[in-house]
Amino acid sequence: MLRSLMTMAGLFTCVTCEQYVFRLRSERLKSKSLANPHLTGITLRY
Repeated sequence: MLRSLMTMAGLFTCVTCEQYVFRLRSERLKSKSLANPHLTGITLRY
């Protein structure tokens, strides 16, 4: 019983960690895609 609970907790933390990493990666990609046109606009302006 205790082992199954530990396994469930391990799986849960693994899933939440994966979601957190995925969200972090998607946010970083989003910020990068938002920053790139801004940077190109600055370089084109000057």
